[in-house]
Amino acid sequence: MVTDKGSPFYSKGFDDYCSEENTQHLQITTGVPRGNSQVERIYQTLIPVFSIDGSTKWYKFVDRSQRILNSTSN
Repeated sequence: MVTDKGSPFYSKGFDDYCSEENTQHLQITTGVPRGNSQVERIYQTLIPVFSIDGSTKWYKFVDRSQRILNSTSN
């Protein structure tokens, strides 16, 4: 999992969770925009999808969009 260094991802609790789930956690370097390019590319894909039915219904598309992205080869 690649995240920024935001407080939700920079805690012992989150580290423990990643260990329990056998997930490698990588944090991008602060102040280097290209380090966040993977996330920004996904946002470019998802924001138009989430905007289809208006901003109040975006949450209905999250599960399906995640399954589609996870099953797509890069």
